[in-house]
Amino acid sequence: MSSLYSRLKEGYQKRVVDRNVQIIREVISEEKQIQGRQVTVSPTGSGKTFMMASVIEVGLQLQQEPSFVWLTHNKQILIQTENEIMESLGAYTTSVYNIEQGIQSFGGRVLLFNVQKGVSQKSLTWLKQWYGRQKELNRSVVFIVDEADEGMSGDNMKRLRDALSPIIEIGFTGSFKKKPDEYEYERVTYKEVIDAGMLIQNIEYQASDEVSRIEMMNRAIQQRNWLEKIADGLKLIDRYFVPKMLIQAPARECENVGIELKKMLNLSEEEFNKQVIVHTQNSRGLEEVEDINDVRYIIGDLMVERGWNCPEAYVLLSTKDSVSVAKGIQLLGRVIRLPKCLPFDERFSVFNSAYVYISGKHAIEESCRKFTGDGVIEIPPPREVIQVEKRKDIKIPRIITYVDDLDKDPEDRDLIPTTEAICEVLTSIKKECEKSKPSIIGGRLTLIEGAVSRSPVELVEAEWNLEQTKKMLIDSLCKHLPRNYANVVAVIFQIQLRANGGLSAISPHIKEMVEKIKESTAIRKIAETLDYVYLPYEWPPHKLVIAQPLPTLFKRSLYPKIHMNNEELEFAHFLDDFCEIHNFHWTRNETSDVKLFRGHYPDFIIFSDSSYVFVEFKGKHLLDTPDSIRKNTIGQMASAYYMVYLNENREGFVQKGWGGEKDSAFKEIDLLTALKFSKK
Repeated sequence: MSSLYSRLKEGYQKRVVDRNVQIIREVISEEKQIQGRQVTVSPTGSGKTFMMASVIEVGLQLQQEPSFVWLTHNKQILIQTENEIMESLGAYTTSVYNIEQGIQSFGGRVLLFNVQKGVSQKSLTWLKQWYGRQKELNRSVVFIVDEADEGMSGDNMKRLRDALSPIIEIGFTGSFKKKPDEYEYERVTYKEVIDAGMLIQNIEYQASDEVSRIEMMNRAIQQRNWLEKIADGLKLIDRYFVPKMLIQAPARECENVGIELKKMLNLSEEEFNKQVIVHTQNSRGLEEVEDINDVRYIIGDLMVERGWNCPEAYVLLSTKDSVSVAKGIQLLGRVIRLPKCLPFDERFSVFNSAYVYISGKHAIEESCRKFTGDGVIEIPPPREVIQVEKRKDIKIPRIITYVDDLDKDPEDRDLIPTTEAICEVLTSIKKECEKSKPSIIGGRLTLIEGAVSRSPVELVEAEWNLEQTKKMLIDSLCKHLPRNYANVVAVIFQIQLRANGGLSAISPHIKEMVEKIKESTAIRKIAETLDYVYLPYEWPPHKLVIAQPLPTLFKRSLYPKIHMNNEELEFAHFLDDFCEIHNFHWTRNETSDVKLFRGHYPDFIIFSDSSYVFVEFKGKHLLDTPDSIRKNTIGQMASAYYMVYLNENREGFVQKGWGGEKDSAFKEIDLLTALKFSKK
């Protein structure tokens, strides 16, 4: 039997394995001291699992005889990892299932462990015994961390480190999100993987948030069926397989999508169980399937987006409401592997391409453009935050906040005239918009050249995406109304449309309608007549503040450390000095804090133990926008409120007038007067 190392591709695979084995040897031999986890960044399809297994295989032969703990972030990857390495490393391997089954096997030098499952007391006891055995034999422990960006920190990892004392941690990931004590060690680009002949050459895509899910599903199924017919010819050579289709759906809808698929394919119960895997967190996965060749469809959510190594997956359909650029890159990565990592010859060149279909809001073209870089999703390091405790020595007055909820049942009969008035506005907006046919955007991503080409937009005779239409309608109404009431309005409007085809009547122009609904002054004015809930605000015991650059420390702020831009910072120092002199306090009002009215949370609240004043700080270029004028007018009518900006000479502040008043200097006396007469 050939070794794993001998089967590595010349080039990046051997380089990565050699470099990782080298640093393990140097650390164990005390030739080198390192800090933190050393991470190899390598894109989907580059053979990370195979490289990790090879690192362990070669590492086991080192003179220092280290032991390895191979950490995965979910059960599916653990099973997949175990299946792929057992043939070569089986004699050395102890699985997590030994722990669960109470098998007292401490001799294995390779321990497979699922971090996501957690570290129970039973597991911890077993792990300590395993570590004790390694220590007796003078073996250092090395962590190999798969998908290092996935949950490989926190309490579980801390407990594992405490129990097993690794001398070094080696990480592998496709998307590097640097954390504290984590460092890039090696990087593999997609060009290297493509040059090694391990990936397909093209990805063809079709995407639409206008066409119904059924239409897109039919297109994807037809593509998979056609590929299976072509694959029959592969029986004459050594790489026959059944092309598979991945279907991504929200976790709560996976079972329903399975029922829908069964009906569309007209499958019997027996055929469905053979051909379709519906994967949820607690249901069957590939390891439970007796014959993978019978599988044609795999339905799931995150396992489709990332995690499963399935080289036979050639067609992917996403039915989620929206697919972001980053998620689109991950979906593209699911169908780029080639069976046995070898391109097909001209007779079967169709299998050098893969096919992606998206039913929902998408940014697939941008995903393709980003995909053609080095193939690794560049995500900036997470910003480190610190917890700032609320000062307990400050007495806070009863500050009232707007709650995005009606002060009565949204289905109350008294609201019927208001609901009908909003529906009349929606009808008039509908008439303004033009009709059109649903369209599908298609194109091709060529991996070798790194090029994205777009096909002409396809107008099709198909049912519109009604689920997306309703969602977009409700989301646009939420610009003016609470979501629970927006739902009611959408239902009533849909009933009114029933005679003309229901939501199908507005689907052709819902995108235009959405913009007009958001901008509608008529709906906004109706919304302003509604009674909303106002309640005393309860300040959280602490807030999270970005640690770098260092936040500013204030004496009189409710939360002492705050981050602000330069002009706001000048005003904050003015407030802090004012409050220090007059024995008041203040706080920076965030989006999640106090709302004076719907959509407006003034920047600062200055308060005594019995009264408070709101201050909205504006850049001068924003003072005369319709939004600012509205906030200033309603704010000054509703409460003790000032809209303030920095003077041109930057030597003081100016308050914005309203109702014909001129702007005037903003002085301490204004705040003193407002606090004196604004008893709450």
